[in-house]
Amino acid sequence: MKTLGDKYQVACAAVGLAPNSFIAKGLLNKILHIRVEKIQPEEWKPIVKCLENDSSLVEVYIENSTVPKCVYNPKKIRKPTFCLAVKTLLFKSLATCLTCSSEIRKLSIVNIPMKKAQIELLSRGLAQNKSLEYLCTKGSSYG
Repeated sequence: MKTLGDKYQVACAAVGLAPNSFIAKGLLNKILHIRVEKIQPEEWKPIVKCLENDSSLVEVYIENSTVPKCVYNPKKIRKPTFCLAVKTLLFKSLATCLTCSSEIRKLSIVNIPMKKAQIELLSRGLAQNKSLEYLCTKGSSYG
């Protein structure tokens, strides 16, 4: 049986990418830790595939650790770290993971602005999940 790390490597190879070493290292411990500002657009597909197709994850940690430049200079417009379409796809995959997984214990979504549709997707997954013990949305805005 393939491990989560093996599945991630296969998903990366399918789109012609080398695995992200930070993500691959976490997957060895069944933890998916995503720093959204460090993920290139083409790297999202294997990540989403892992979320949707594996029920062995015990922890998912999604964070945006950058401070928006507009805090320091309101005249500068900051480009979003990842686009709305990718974010919605990520939340849809997360909902699938929450619905299918009996292993996931911790979910952290840190400093990620969420739209109503993304919150609804997450809510559907949370409603079906029976194993989650910890949920954190620290610093995330809603609306």
